[in-house]
Amino acid sequence: MKKFVFIVLILLVGCSGASGLFNEDADTIEVVWYDDTVYISQDPDEIAGVYEILNNDPLEEVDGLDDGYSYIIRLNEQSNIQIFNGRQVTYNNKNYMLTEASKEALEALLQNYLPDEETIAIDISTEKEEVVEETILDGYELVGRLDNEVQVFYKSTDTYFKQVIVDEIVLVKAGQIIREHKGQLSLPVISPDKSKYSFIEDVGFEAQGTIRLYTVEEEQTIVSEKIESLPETSRTVKNAVWYDNDHLLLVIGFNSGTISQGGDIYRLNIDTGITRMIIDSKEGFEIVDVSYLEPDLTYEFVQWTDNTYVNFDYGQVTVNLEEVWSNLPIIVE
Repeated sequence: MKKFVFIVLILLVGCSGASGLFNEDADTIEVVWYDDTVYISQDPDEIAGVYEILNNDPLEEVDGLDDGYSYIIRLNEQSNIQIFNGRQVTYNNKNYMLTEASKEALEALLQNYLPDEETIAIDISTEKEEVVEETILDGYELVGRLDNEVQVFYKSTDTYFKQVIVDEIVLVKAGQIIREHKGQLSLPVISPDKSKYSFIEDVGFEAQGTIRLYTVEEEQTIVSEKIESLPETSRTVKNAVWYDNDHLLLVIGFNSGTISQGGDIYRLNIDTGITRMIIDSKEGFEIVDVSYLEPDLTYEFVQWTDNTYVNFDYGQVTVNLEEVWSNLPIIVE
């Protein structure tokens, strides 16, 4: 089997780096091995080190990339950066080549998260499965892979404050598109066990969102009294991320008004439809993004700084959810 490693830097909003190409708002480095082993780093020195290497490289533009790779470093900016084998960079439909010195610096910086050569050699010698080729679609960003070798891609051309608005989601197997979703969609998210994916249909300004949940074979219906009653209270689902294989974390907020960017956070059981409020944002605050890496819940909020709801600031908080579980919801005020 072809072996590969994904290294993902999860970013919030962008501001130009020294090179003029890259943002510098990553708060997490995620390293995924070829065998789905995952390592997470939130070390600011390591994150800053990756940006320093990229921004100090001359970035020679090239016509194309070599076939095959051992690992990819992906920086999820509004237009994603992908670094193949520590040297070959794709960004905004252009290809660049890092120097060998930059590659060595990247691998030295992240050596604690990468598989060593001995481990790779053992795995290659014992694996007898069919080679799986990676598909790259021009203009689309790769989200990840489901457990049956189906890749999930998306295309985005717009944002609404912090939220990326997705135009298309496509599923690809063996180089062929097997399913497409189109509209104003949230970023698709893959469950931890890679058996299903989810997104919100109809997001953005004054939209009434609908939760969509799929396996490769079919759409799954979520029956939830709380979710179904949202239009009656002028509220909607705006975004979704996975809490675990059985629960989604949902951003639920007002569906109208130019000032609404987010809302409160609820945990939804996708089988029973039962919801529990996790974060309650009071007047002048809204939660605009959330992520969960057991046991830590990280949420980003917007705070309006005047009574006209024109000026605002963003902030971010990480809490140990196990420690506060008995006192939920978390109050943001």
